[in-house]
Amino acid sequence: MEDDKIIKLDDKEYVLRKFGIAEKIAIKDSCVDALGNVKIGTMQLKMLASSLVSWNYTDNNGNMIPPSEKNILKYMNPDHFDRLSEEAISLNELNYAEKKTSLDRPASNLDGLNENTENKKVEGLNK
Repeated sequence: MEDDKIIKLDDKEYVLRKFGIAEKIAIKDSCVDALGNVKIGTMQLKMLASSLVSWNYTDNNGNMIPPSEKNILKYMNPDHFDRLSEEAISLNELNYAEKKTSLDRPASNLDGLNENTENKKVEGLNK
């Protein structure tokens, strides 16, 4: 389509598309916890998975691997993930307030190392 964006990184080619309002709402709804904190990584993954229509990833037999959340996590280079998630967010016009909320405010259950603290025992506090 004319709104598709082709991005080449190393030996990989990705095609991103602009998606609809319903998808955008579903992504936003799935990326906010009960306290109103935005799950940044989840938002990046869902935005990318919804926007990514094709890539040139193949298995050992030469069969195309379909782009999906599971396959992004399994096969994609982390540097490509960072760049492509930025492109997907930009292409799908995340507005300034959404960018500021999602990028400037860490989730409350993360420590300074981006580790989940919900099940983490803190010495002297947990028994």
